[in-house]
Amino acid sequence: MADLPRILEDIAIQKNKQILEKIMIQLTTNNRSFDQDEHKQVMNQIIKGAGVEKSNDKFDRQAFEKLRFLTDMGANKSK
Repeated sequence: MADLPRILEDIAIQKNKQILEKIMIQLTTNNRSFDQDEHKQVMNQIIKGAGVEKSNDKFDRQAFEKLRFLTDMGANKSK
C-alpha cells in the first residue's frame, strides 16, 4: 500500500524546489517584487521547505596558501 504522507511530503518538496528555481531565475534578472527583509524571510522558508541545506563553507586561507605553495614548487607538474 502506498505511503500517503511520504508521497505528499515528496510533492511539497518538489513544489518548493520549483518555486526556488523560479525565484533564482528572477534574481538573476533583478526582478524582485518585495523588499530585502521580506525576500530573505521568504527565501529561508522556501529553502527549508525544499529540504535544501544551507552550506556554511568559508574560504580557508591556510588551505589556499598550501595549495598555492605546492603549485609554485612544481608538485602538480610532470617531470
